[in-house]
Amino acid sequence: MDRVAVLVDAGYFFAAGSALVSGTISQSRSAIIFDEKAAVRELQALAQSLAQNSPLLRIYWYDGASRKTGPTAEHGRLAHCDNIKVRLGFINSAGQQKGVDSLIVTDLVELARNRAVGDVVLVSGDEDVRIGVQLAQSFGVRVHLVGIKPSAGNQSVELRQEADTCTELDLAVLKKIISMRLMAAATLAVNKKPAAAAPKPAASPAPATVPIAPSAIVNPSGAVPTASWEDVVNAALSEMTPAEIKGTVAYMAANSNNVPNELDGKVLARCRAKLGQYLDDESRKKVRKYLRQRLKDAAAKA
Repeated sequence: MDRVAVLVDAGYFFAAGSALVSGTISQSRSAIIFDEKAAVRELQALAQSLAQNSPLLRIYWYDGASRKTGPTAEHGRLAHCDNIKVRLGFINSAGQQKGVDSLIVTDLVELARNRAVGDVVLVSGDEDVRIGVQLAQSFGVRVHLVGIKPSAGNQSVELRQEADTCTELDLAVLKKIISMRLMAAATLAVNKKPAAAAPKPAASPAPATVPIAPSAIVNPSGAVPTASWEDVVNAALSEMTPAEIKGTVAYMAANSNNVPNELDGKVLARCRAKLGQYLDDESRKKVRKYLRQRLKDAAAKA
């Protein structure tokens, strides 16, 4: 079958891609702005170039998801794009992506064995997928390995030797797909450790206090200061692109108005850090309600 499939190891793509775009080292996922539609467009064009205009079967996107929070909003946005299939392994307690290589190898072999494709474009750098390349080739499939410049420094030499062709994505292409996020000053202030307070004069000792239980609310009125957590929510939203905001609102519409777990957890953690206290159930409800409303307002204006 003269069709082409694209298989992308997202871990490799973001690590090598962010290093190239930032001009330094690999950046964390939270520091990367990812344009899903541009990624699909560029990968499809690359596949048809390498496979001599063979029709695209689909793009397979392999990534890890937390066992605790599940797929991210980014995974949801990708899954809603045309011609793309999201395949998820998991992220272990050390933050390492697991199970992705085995998914890639399995799909390489199955696509080849079932004669679903004649060419595969593989975006990866891990030697562990080499056996999949060998098996796919044994069924007559040509495997085109795609790296991110400088691929000689971020791809397995053995994997490059095994592939039928090797190609690099350069900075001009990567900048269409990813960019670096400018962290809001308010966010940095939330995460900054407060300076140690100067000791008070001996003549004015601080009054004794009764220890507060971890779940208690420090504010004497029994409520979290509204302005404080509103600042945190607004700072978090200022770090999101219009596309990310719209994608998050679409995710909420499809998931009973629930905010994606990673955004919900990030905002609540920053609220706790800024206030220096745990939030009770009522306070968390208020924060989430304000977050949902601000997301919808921002999406309507975008």
